[in-house]
Amino acid sequence: MTVAMATRPAAAIMSERDIAENIVGEAKNMGWRIKRDPTWRPTAAEEGFPDMIAVKDGRQLVWEFKKAKGQLTGTQRMWLNAFAQVPGAEVAIIRPADLEWAYEALMGAHSGGRWPE
Repeated sequence: MTVAMATRPAAAIMSERDIAENIVGEAKNMGWRIKRDPTWRPTAAEEGFPDMIAVKDGRQLVWEFKKAKGQLTGTQRMWLNAFAQVPGAEVAIIRPADLEWAYEALMGAHSGGRWPE
């Protein structure tokens, strides 16, 4: 078990930011190249753009982070649908309940996305 996995907050109370910090940190430790441009920053990407784009060893992950009951906006859904049409793009929404799946996907245990949800 990694430090990020051992110290992450209880899933039920995780914010989208908590999820992102845990997954992005773990992905970087595993050698993934990450594009993370959170919308809460003033320099954020276009509205609705996915929270994380990651590439490694010919794989491309396109992940949107949501808290347990968080809902996608129309523009988020549009972006995820567009990326899902790109051959090989692994598109997924990651919620606190999905963290183990996400860590396993980063390690290569899962290929392919989980979109639509």
